[in-house]
Amino acid sequence: MKNSKSILISIGTALLLFMIISIAYMSPALQGKQVSQHDIMQHIGMSKEIVDFTNSTGEETLWTNSQFGGMPAYLISSQDKSNLVSPLHYVFLLNNWRPVGFIFLYLLGFYIAMLCFGVNRWLSIVGAMAYAFSSYFLIIIVAGHNSKVFALGYMPAIIGGIYLTYQTKYLLGSLITAVFLSLQIYINHLQITYYTFLILLIFGIFQLVQAIQNNSYKKFLIATGAVLLASFLAVGSNFSKLWTTYEYGKYSIRGKSELVQSNGTQTSGLDKDYATGWSYGVDETLTLLIPNFKGGASGGALPENSKTFELLQQIQGTSAAKKAIKQLPTYWGDQPSTAGPVYVGAIVVFLFVLGLFLLNNQIKWWLLTVTLVSILLSWGHNFPGLTNFFLDHFPGYNKFRTVSMILVMAEFSMPLLGILAINEMLKSHLSQRDVLRKAWYSFYITGGVCLFFILTASGIYHFESDVDAHYLKQGATDFVNALQSDRLMLLRRDAFRSLVFVALAMGVLWLYLNKKIRPQQMILAMGVLILVDLWTIDKRYLNNDDFIRNKDYQQPIQQSKADEFILQHDGGDPDYRVLNVSLSTFNDATTSYFHKSLGGYHGAKMRKYQELIEYQLQPEIMRLINSLQKSGSLAVA
Repeated sequence: MKNSKSILISIGTALLLFMIISIAYMSPALQGKQVSQHDIMQHIGMSKEIVDFTNSTGEETLWTNSQFGGMPAYLISSQDKSNLVSPLHYVFLLNNWRPVGFIFLYLLGFYIAMLCFGVNRWLSIVGAMAYAFSSYFLIIIVAGHNSKVFALGYMPAIIGGIYLTYQTKYLLGSLITAVFLSLQIYINHLQITYYTFLILLIFGIFQLVQAIQNNSYKKFLIATGAVLLASFLAVGSNFSKLWTTYEYGKYSIRGKSELVQSNGTQTSGLDKDYATGWSYGVDETLTLLIPNFKGGASGGALPENSKTFELLQQIQGTSAAKKAIKQLPTYWGDQPSTAGPVYVGAIVVFLFVLGLFLLNNQIKWWLLTVTLVSILLSWGHNFPGLTNFFLDHFPGYNKFRTVSMILVMAEFSMPLLGILAINEMLKSHLSQRDVLRKAWYSFYITGGVCLFFILTASGIYHFESDVDAHYLKQGATDFVNALQSDRLMLLRRDAFRSLVFVALAMGVLWLYLNKKIRPQQMILAMGVLILVDLWTIDKRYLNNDDFIRNKDYQQPIQQSKADEFILQHDGGDPDYRVLNVSLSTFNDATTSYFHKSLGGYHGAKMRKYQELIEYQLQPEIMRLINSLQKSGSLAVA
């Protein structure tokens, strides 16, 4: 009874702390504000016709004509009332309190996984923070990738449930798996579900090897059967959504083209060049440890003591310079553009390396394999051998773009292994002297990498970016030189910053292993350091400046004079189409809010329409624009 009470107190404390942390980070939400999200504005535009139809008829429509040549409505906005566990989704989001619920869901999902892995209940809170505040998870909130946020929130709990099942907790493990897998599929972000499957596939292989080695086939088969049953229930509760997505997928850009391709990049899904357009650079992987290793975001910020600020101050004045340095091309990595780096945390990397030294079980090798697969596949066209093998031969892999997204697997495996290392350290059977020796090894490796780039980065890199050529053509050589110098400064500052946090974490472990502080104090100190480390980096990419009034969030698209003119002169034709060349016609859905647009925005538009765009519409539009420019009528158009 006493133990049960202690468990309830720790869980209640964890949930309360998660709520406080979530509110603190998203504090403008207390004023009724929302994060300004680009993709949500696009969604509001493309879903307007569907929402209006549902509001006026009370029925769901399966098709919309508001963008492209029309496309299925269930890939844009649909209500699936058949899923019996879907109400839990809003409970886990704190009654759909956005964006506070986003952070809370991240924390809750990994906390559940921690408990499934048998981690100390108080240490599990630290693990939840290490996962939830990984920089990419905050960056996608600003981008408006809400379904991805939800899927990543449920991913750890799914994996935890399956792990628990293979630990012979068949009923509890399969129940957790069924509930959270059903919720993740309900969210319908199949790319994250696919990556969840990859993590579990690697886990399953290790479990099979262990069963063969220990001759424990019965336990393996029972657990596998329980997992399959849980998966069957999860899939069954979302079958209509999965089936319609699968059926349409063959006709979307994720399906095979009917046109003969001669460039050798076509697969049964996406074109290889398109799928790998956003590939992480090989050395860019070091952003896991040093956030500004590649300059941060494409539109990054510089401090006022930077060389670029000094130059702009001389040219434009102080006021203009202060504004200009908030959005500069500081990124010099391999991707076409980025909203920010994937930073798992200097302390998390330090603990991950410690886990490789400290743990000696199957979990270590599973999580190391997941991490390596994640990193290698994130390189995309920078590591073509493995990437092309997966695109050509691994079922379903070629249906997804932005291969750098697969780093979410490492963002799960690295904090998990790091926290498991601390959990192992708390056990009394380990030699404290041996643990301390391995902790120093980890410090030398992670701290050594930071120190290496502090000292040698200027001799290794030139800090050049493709965008620099644009400024050089304009004769802005001094600006480019200042910018490249500041990119070096950003790398060195963050390398030093990471070195400090690694040293602080090592100091906490040294105090604990030398019995200067108690286990509870060590856990608390490590949790505070991890949270401060990640929180301060996350604030570079999601802060109070990203919030807008709820009214502006709900109605972000305002009617222009051109919209008003078209609506007055459409002649009542229900099939008219609008060509909007004042924006990226085929990458913007805001026109669909008021009209039936010739263009639009969706990651799974029809393949035939995409090919019509590429081979007919875009060339015609360019000829039209050139003609208007020559006649001086472009402003009217």
